[in-house]
Amino acid sequence: MRRISIEILKPGMKLSLPIRDENHNLLLNRNVALTERYIQRLKNLGFQSIYIADPDLLDITHEDMISNRTRSMATKHLNYTYREIENIIRNFKNESIEKITTNLRSKSVKKAFNNTDIHHITVKVVDNIIDDVVSCAVLTGLNPLKTHDNYTFNHSIEVAIVSIMIGKKLKLNARQLRELATGCLLHDVGKVFIPAHILNKPDKLSFYEFELVKEHPVLGYEMLRDYIPIMPTQIAYQHHERQDGSGYPRGLIGYNSIKRSSLKNQIAFYGEIVAIADVYDALISDRPYRTGLMHDRVLDIIKNCSHSHFNAEIVDKFLSIVPRYPVGSTCEITSGKYTGYHGVVVYLDENNLNIPKIRLLYDTNENRIKPINIDLQKECDTHVELVES
Repeated sequence: MRRISIEILKPGMKLSLPIRDENHNLLLNRNVALTERYIQRLKNLGFQSIYIADPDLLDITHEDMISNRTRSMATKHLNYTYREIENIIRNFKNESIEKITTNLRSKSVKKAFNNTDIHHITVKVVDNIIDDVVSCAVLTGLNPLKTHDNYTFNHSIEVAIVSIMIGKKLKLNARQLRELATGCLLHDVGKVFIPAHILNKPDKLSFYEFELVKEHPVLGYEMLRDYIPIMPTQIAYQHHERQDGSGYPRGLIGYNSIKRSSLKNQIAFYGEIVAIADVYDALISDRPYRTGLMHDRVLDIIKNCSHSHFNAEIVDKFLSIVPRYPVGSTCEITSGKYTGYHGVVVYLDENNLNIPKIRLLYDTNENRIKPINIDLQKECDTHVELVES
C-alpha cells in the first residue's frame, strides 16, 4: 500500500483502501482495478491522492483507528447535525454577523435547537469513538482521503481522534475525554455560515474572505452555548487562539504549561489540545488549493510553533505518540549506502516511532528494483525524508 498523486494514476492500478462519499457510502471498494472513467470520476470528486496496492507491498496494510461502523455512524451523525442546523438558520445565514448573532439568541431559534436531538446523538457517537481509540498506543499518521464534500466531517472526526490520543497521554479521565471529543466533533460548526465557495476556494483568500472565516469560532460558540455543556463549547470558541495572543477571536494567551493558572484571558485547556490537533490534520490533508504537506514537515512546523502558537508541554505529548514517518509513506534515502533510492515505510516500532523500517523500490535513476529492506535502527548512517509519490 502506498499513497500516490491522482495525477499519476494509471488504468489497471488497484485500490488498497475503499473510496467513500460524504455520507461514508462506498463508491469503490479495495482491490478494484481503476479505469480511465474511474480516474476521471475521482478527479471530478476532488480527490488529489489515492492509496493504491503495490505487488511488493502486499504485506503492508492500513488499519483505521476507529471501526468502519464507528466512522460511518460519526459521519452520518455530523451530516444530520449540519442539515438540522442549516434548516434552522436558512432564513438568516446570509445576514451580517451582528444579525446572525441576534437571531441565534432569539426565542424561536432557541426553541428550534431545543427540539433537535443533536447533543444526545453526539454523546453516543463520542462514546463509540473513545471506545475504539483508547486501545490504540500511537497515532497511525495516515489520513483518510478528503474532498471538499466530506472535508468538514472527516476533519472533525480526525481532530477528535488526535485529541483523544493526546488526552490519553495527559491522563484525562472518562468524563474529560467525552467533553473533549464532543467539542472536537462540533468545533467547526460555525462554518455553516461561511459560503462554500470561500471554504473551498482554490486560491488564497482575500482580506475580506479571511476576516469572514475568522468569525466561525464566535458563531459556533453562539450556536452551541445553550445546548451542550460549557467545556465543549469552549473548543468551538478557542481552537484558533494561540499562546502568544496572536490568535482569534479574542487574542487569549497561554502559559505553555499543562498546569492551569488562575490568571484571566487564558486559553482553555481543551482549546489548547484541539488547536494542535486541528492544525495537524489540516496540514496533512489535501485541500482544494494544495496537496497535503509531508508528514515530517508538518511535525516540524508544529514543533517550531511550540511556545509561540501551541502549548509547549502539550506539543511534547503529541510528538511522543505520532510517527514522523507513517507506514505507507514514500521516502527518499538522503545519506548512507543507498543515498538517492526511493522506498516506502513498512514498519514502525512503537518504542522508536521515528526510526522505521524501509522497503526500497527504486534506484537513483528511478528504475524499479528488487525490493531491499533496511532497518534504520541498524543502519545508523542512513537518513530519510518523506517525498511525494
